[in-house]
Amino acid sequence: MSFSSFDVREMSQELQEIVGMRCNTVYQIDHLVRIKLFGRGRKDLVISKEAFYVTRYPRRAPQKATNFAMLLRKYLKGCWLYGITQVNFDRIVEFHFGYDQEPRFVLVAELFGKGNIILHSEDEIIGVLRKEKWKDRILYPHKKYSYPPTRLSIDIPFADFEKLKIQTEKDLAVSFNFGNLYAREIFLRAESSSAEDLYEAMHSFERKPNIPGENDVVPFELLVYQDSEKEFFPSFTEAVDEFYRRKEDVLAGEEFESEEEKILRSQEDAVKDFEAKRDFYKTCGDLIYQNYALVEDVLKTLMEVRKTHSWEEIISIIQESDNETASKITDVDYRNGKVTVALEEPVTLDLTLNINENAADFYEKAKKMERKIVGARKAMKKPRKQKKPSLPKRTILRKREWYETFHWCLSSEGHLMLGGRDTRTNELLVKKYMEPSDVYVHADIQGAPSVVVKNGQNASSDTILEAAQFAASYSRAWNHFGSLECYWVYPEQVTKSPPSGEYLTPGAFFIAGSKNFLNVDLGIALGLHKEKIMGGPESAVKTHASAYVVVGFGDEKKEKLAKQIGKILDYPDIDEIIRALPGKGRVLSRK
Repeated sequence: MSFSSFDVREMSQELQEIVGMRCNTVYQIDHLVRIKLFGRGRKDLVISKEAFYVTRYPRRAPQKATNFAMLLRKYLKGCWLYGITQVNFDRIVEFHFGYDQEPRFVLVAELFGKGNIILHSEDEIIGVLRKEKWKDRILYPHKKYSYPPTRLSIDIPFADFEKLKIQTEKDLAVSFNFGNLYAREIFLRAESSSAEDLYEAMHSFERKPNIPGENDVVPFELLVYQDSEKEFFPSFTEAVDEFYRRKEDVLAGEEFESEEEKILRSQEDAVKDFEAKRDFYKTCGDLIYQNYALVEDVLKTLMEVRKTHSWEEIISIIQESDNETASKITDVDYRNGKVTVALEEPVTLDLTLNINENAADFYEKAKKMERKIVGARKAMKKPRKQKKPSLPKRTILRKREWYETFHWCLSSEGHLMLGGRDTRTNELLVKKYMEPSDVYVHADIQGAPSVVVKNGQNASSDTILEAAQFAASYSRAWNHFGSLECYWVYPEQVTKSPPSGEYLTPGAFFIAGSKNFLNVDLGIALGLHKEKIMGGPESAVKTHASAYVVVGFGDEKKEKLAKQIGKILDYPDIDEIIRALPGKGRVLSRK
């Protein structure tokens, strides 16, 4: 199988979460490329001839890197991933890499035909996985990169869509290049073959990732697969990863890393990182002394000028000056008291320290890295129990209910309380699921989720109070404030139309009219309700849960905290518990 244009669009949107991470290295394993990213933990981005996704099951890296992998390492290693974009609603996706806040290289995945991966800069091809040549298009190094002919996008205005005079599934598939599956699905969804019905059906898809049967993975629940047994997933990324994981399970000769091998590789990666940092810190210390007069001049001059000028004036003077010393200053971070000087490498100095103290600070950091290297190498030498390499275990996910897309909890009176998890689910909750009989609740702090109490207008003040505590606890106030002011309003007061001159960010809403305020204490309980993890105020959870724990503020990371809760509740799906936690914390009590 291969991705359709719809699939590429959904995956491109989901993978925005890895934008801002940094390329550590690149591997080529058979027909696919794996890019190891760091910055917010670790992510492994896989690009194959037919798909791209983040994997939880990285395959063992080859002993010897291919020429194409070496080329990608040369240009991308150390670069930041600045953007992921789909091209023209086609099966083409671009990964923009660069540094100094400037994209410099574009890695293009063409997910059609035999598939291909191209690296170019300013439209000149640097390298290509597979050289190809057509009448009007050449994929060779040093040639100009050009896209295949543009296809129509589903964002086409209705007036233009109507002119296409679509009559059959084939007409639709050819015009938009999204394949027979989605052409058939759109005709199934449309009440007739009229342009109005087809256009509406083409825009009716809502994300609900699943694997229907064994031969496909889709981001939506499709009528085409209505008779198939489906397995649902929290995200399309996870569904795609699991789908290809299962395909690889049955391929002969496909080996995955054992747990022991993963630990060893992680330790080896850590040693390499420590060594790189040690060498960098030592180099910075050496460069300070090698450029003693220049560095001392920079530090003394800046602190003297600071007595009579503002930092904004100093930065302006530096930028306009032809002085040799000033030309070496590449950045002044006055908020953090830092200045970066271009020696043989950029060296960032602390303005509160003199030249000797700055050098000593770098040397001490280098020594700290050396101690970490010694410790890591000792850990690597410790004998481990030998285990036969085996495939990583996977959790077969149960079918999720629609409300599990959100944070959810039943109030003590039985009203369903729903809260957005992010910008997308905030929008989805209010626009699709909020009804006139509901109540909208929000914590009075930026970054709080939208909360909807189903049939809330028939609820008592106890439920509204629980909903406010629910909203406050899943906001940014968690671990920062003991109590928080919240408010509730009616659905008709919630709008995406702000007053003239104001702007609403995605996921935010404007409240018209008066708000009903109340102050609540923050606190969360997690319990088992019908074999599902439910998180919310203790007064609500204890009413419906067969067993529960009370969670308070603390420093325990979510993963470790979830494992503790999993043991207490005898619940094996740690990911579900992590999804129900508002952040770091600790177990206060168990019931």
